Amino acid sequence: MEKIVWTEDFSVGNSLMNEQHKRLIAMINDIADTDDASKIFDVIMKMFNYAAEHFTAEEDLMRLNSFDKLDDHISEHQSFGDKAAELAASDYFDNVTQGEIFAYLSKWLTHHILESDMAYKGCL
Repeated sequence: MEKIVWTEDFSVGNSLMNEQHKRLIAMINDIADTDDASKIFDVIMKMFNYAAEHFTAEEDLMRLNSFDKLDDHISEHQSFGDKAAELAASDYFDNVTQGEIFAYLSKWLTHHILESDMAYKGCL
């Protein structure tokens, strides 16, 4: 699995958001470092809890800066939360591989930062 490497391409122009994105990337990369199912589950739970905090901070920042696509962004965050619940469900978790979990999370986060989050960069 190819880990996500932070580059300035990921910068949304806000140091707090950038640091939070780096932390989420590190958590996803931790999944690539172990094949122990209980450790992967722990990382997923920590990441999703942290993601909820990040989403709140990000949405507050967008509100403060009158971002016009806030509702769409909130919907993306909610969809991610729904997927998190699905991943955490024991019957689902038992039927996916480490690679599938890593691929989903890394693809979702990189797309979200590089596409959706970049949309608010100009209003900060």
